Amino acid sequence: MGEPNLQATPVESHECAACPTCPPAPTCPTPPPPSRLVSQISPAAWGLAGASLALVGIGAGFLAVAVDNANTYANPLTPRPLQEQLRDQGETFRIVGVVGLAAGVGAAVGAVWMFTHPRRVEEPAPSASLHVGVGLASLSLSGTF
Repeated sequence: MGEPNLQATPVESHECAACPTCPPAPTCPTPPPPSRLVSQISPAAWGLAGASLALVGIGAGFLAVAVDNANTYANPLTPRPLQEQLRDQGETFRIVGVVGLAAGVGAAVGAVWMFTHPRRVEEPAPSASLHVGVGLASLSLSGTF
């Protein structure tokens, strides 16, 4: 064949440096138990809404009486003692009416704020588990719901 040396050439081997070891995986903390946020409208909001309606009604009633008294007071045919009595009563009714309306509007604003900003309560999430057991001639189911 024309080749004087038919021997295989040895393979050169190169050793590499030792690979670095990986750091240990970080441990995760246990997750908190599941929970859910629930919005609750306070019962005070309903009470405040009802109180605002009552206060506005009372204030408007007192102002209506004050306006009616003012019309009677302005009538020249009304006797003088009645005019003075109605004038005194009208001032009181006017003050009570304005205060009632202002308190009713304030209560209405508070009720609207309470309705639009419900309380957020954290409740534990419902959990259920089902356990199935299988035997040679039986099947069992158990769980918590």
